[in-house]
This record gives sequence, C-alpha cells and structure tokens, in this order.
Amino acid sequence: FERIHLNYYAIQHNTYEFLEQIVGYIERLQNAGISAAQYGDFVAQLKPQQNDWQEQDILEQQDLAAIYSLYETVKAETGTYDYNDQLAIPLEILKQRPNLAARLTREYRYVLVDEYQDTSGTQNKLVQLLINYWQKPNVFVVGDDDQSIYRFQGANVENMLHFANTYVNDLKTVVLTNNYRSTQPILDISKTLINKNEERLVKQIEG
Repeated sequence: FERIHLNYYAIQHNTYEFLEQIVGYIERLQNAGISAAQYGDFVAQLKPQQNDWQEQDILEQQDLAAIYSLYETVKAETGTYDYNDQLAIPLEILKQRPNLAARLTREYRYVLVDEYQDTSGTQNKLVQLLINYWQKPNVFVVGDDDQSIYRFQGANVENMLHFANTYVNDLKTVVLTNNYRSTQPILDISKTLINKNEERLVKQIEG
C-alpha cells in the first residue's frame, strides 16, 4: 500500500491513543455521510486564520484526510468492508441509480422508523431516498429526543425536527403520556431535570 507522510500525528508519542482518536473521527465522518474525497476537498480549502483555523489545526486535518483516504483505499484493494459501509454503500448505490430508489419506494409504500432520535446522518439520508418519491409519503417515525443517547455514534436528534419541518403541513403528531416502566417518584425527578433542556423538541413542535 502507498505510504503517507504525517505532519501533526508524527510527533505523537502514545500511538494507541491517537489511533483510537482517528478511528473515532473517521466513524463520525462516515455516520455523517461524508466520504474521504469530500473531506479531502474540504481540508484542501482550509487556510490559517480563516474561521479561527490555526496552522496546527490544519496540519491535523490534513493528516486525518490522508489517513481517511488511505483507509478507504486499503478497503477497496482488499475487498473488505466495515460496519458503516453497510449503510454508506447502499446509500451511494441509490444515489447513483435513482431508478432503483424509485422502484424500491414504489414497492415499499409504508415505512416505519423506530428510535428515530438515534438515527445518524447516513441513516436519515437512506430514509429520505426511500420516501422522496411520494409527495405525501406514508412514513411513521417513532422517537423521543429525551432518550437520544448515541450522539457519539453519529446520532442526530435534529433529524426529528427537520422531518417535522419538512412535512409540517401533513404532519400528525401522537404524544404518548403514559409510562409503565418507572415509579412516579422517578418520573417526577426526571421531568424536573428534563424540563430544563430548552432544546427539547416538544418545545419546538406544536402537537
């Protein structure tokens, strides 16, 4: 495989620490649906002092872009895939073959998405490709922004707000108010804490 020259990470002493950091960064890019080529183009445009970017920051981004590109090259040449490819590859195929996306959308006319608050950018794009054929799609999403716990894996609770704004004229909201899992004292304490969150979707979406 090709060799790459690193500027920022070459001075790191704890190899395993920065490798873990890089792997996590690549996973976040994948979850957001950002390819190695797209990220490389973004990094190539960075300039010192532009939007508070410092020279060291840019060197780090350049290293990350080079590693991400090499990572994709190694996978392609060895015929291997990682977990995120299970979403990224179908998404790319559907983008390149709109007729296939339209056929699947016509075939699967009813779509249910559970745990919508934990969908990543890539997952949400897949959902959109499968429902965009219809002006008024038959899609049912279930989510609770108060339970969003997978931000570290690329989950984006804002997907719920974007969905509501996109279909605002046809949106039907069903709010579940009964809880059968916890005792009342636990629910009362949880509500007191959660109500302090000004970004809750219940405060942004009219039921």
